[in-house]
Amino acid sequence: ASADAALQGRAPGVQVIQNAGNPGNAISVRVRGSASITANNQPLYVVDGVPVISEDLSQLGLGGQGIRAITGLSADDIASIDVLKDAAAASIYGSRGSNGVVLITTKRGQEGRGTVTVNSYYGTQSAAKRLKLLNGPQYLEYMREAAANDGYDPDDWFPASGANTDWQDQVMRSAPISGVELAAAGGTDRIRYRVSGSWFDQRGIVLTSGYRRIGGRANLDFQATPKLYISTGLALSGEHNERIEADDNLEGLVGNAIAHEPYFPVRQPDGRFTSIADGMAYVNAVDLAKHNTTDAFTNLVVGNVEARYDLG
Repeated sequence: ASADAALQGRAPGVQVIQNAGNPGNAISVRVRGSASITANNQPLYVVDGVPVISEDLSQLGLGGQGIRAITGLSADDIASIDVLKDAAAASIYGSRGSNGVVLITTKRGQEGRGTVTVNSYYGTQSAAKRLKLLNGPQYLEYMREAAANDGYDPDDWFPASGANTDWQDQVMRSAPISGVELAAAGGTDRIRYRVSGSWFDQRGIVLTSGYRRIGGRANLDFQATPKLYISTGLALSGEHNERIEADDNLEGLVGNAIAHEPYFPVRQPDGRFTSIADGMAYVNAVDLAKHNTTDAFTNLVVGNVEARYDLG
C-alpha cells in the first residue's frame, strides 16, 4: 500500500518496520537510527524535488497505527528510490534531512509513439496462523474441574453447558486486496507527457479494518527553447483508513477475541451483543468491531514546477 514499505529488505543499513498490521498504516523508517527520543525520527521524503510531510497526520493513537502523506503515492508511479544516508549529501535539505533523505522519482513520458498501459491485480489475504484454543465444552470442563479442586461448587461459577464460539473466527476473515492503474505516456522531441490514475483497495483480515486510495498524476516536460527546459507535475490522492483499536489496550479486537470465554455466544437470544453485564471478562470483540471504528480521510495535492536554463 505504501511506497516506503517497498524499501523493506532492499536498502542496506535502512531499518523498515511495520508498526501494526492494519492496511495503510504508516511505516517506521530509520536511515541513521533514532536521533531523538521524543521528536520525529522519520527521514525526509522528497518526491520529484518536493519535500513531503513525514510526520504522523493522525490525531489519535491506536497502538502504533499512523497516517503519513507518503502513502498517497502509488507504487506504480515510482521510477526510482534513492536513500541519502551521508550527512553531507543530505545537508542541502537543512535540519529536515538530519534523519536521512529518501528521494523518490516518478515516471515520466518518453519521446516516441504514445502508449497506454493497464496494470491490474486481485488477491486474498488470511491469517497465516491462529492460536489453538479450547472450545466451549472443553473450556467449561476444565474450569468446572478447577473450581471443584479449589473447594467451590462449579455450578456457582460456571454453567453446565453453553455456546461453542470460536472468537478468532468471529473477528478474522479472508480479505480481498486489489489494485488497478491506467496510464498514458508519450511525446515528441519537445513535449513529453505521462498521465495516470490509480485505485487501491485492501480489506483487513480483522473485521471492519481496511484501506482505500484513489489518485491521479500528470507529469509534463517541455523543451521551450534549445536552452530552456520546463517540467511540471501535479498529483492528487484521496485516502480512507478504516482503523480499529490495536492490542495495546482492553479494547483491542484480536486481544479480546483470544481472551474471550468460548462458552459465551456473540449475541443473546434477544439479539443484543453479549456484554460484560452477562459475565464476559472483556468487551465483546465483535461489538467493538461494529461500533468502535475510527475512520480517517486524507486528501493530498502535491505540485511542482521546475525550470532549467543553460547558460553555456
